[in-house]
Amino acid sequence: MSYKKKTDMLEEIVNFQNELLKNKPTDQIMFEQVRMMRYKIRPLQGDISILDFKNKKFIEILWNLGKLDEFFNKRKNFLNNRQKEIFYSFFEGIYARLQHQLNHLDLKFDQNDDSSSIIEMEIVREINRKRKLN
Repeated sequence: MSYKKKTDMLEEIVNFQNELLKNKPTDQIMFEQVRMMRYKIRPLQGDISILDFKNKKFIEILWNLGKLDEFFNKRKNFLNNRQKEIFYSFFEGIYARLQHQLNHLDLKFDQNDDSSSIIEMEIVREINRKRKLN
């Protein structure tokens, strides 16, 4: 029985990824959805004003991260501890791959700029917390 649930969950994850890839919206819709996901970029080192945050690949990576986050948050409360462990492990792998892509993305407006200045930033997503009314 546990094996069947594990298979169903993994199947659901794989199906989600396939559907996400097959039904990827246009660049403009993806950009709008990323804006709605409420990402915040905080510079830690360097001048981020030289970066193109409308870069297609950058938006696509953030969109994927946001969609994975939504998928995970919708399902995490319905999983037992063993399923959560598998789920976390799987998503950590995907997040690591997407973060690696982000880290190696050249976001400079001037692609011919060979300056090796280091730019470090933090990208976080604001989470709306529902307030309980008394």
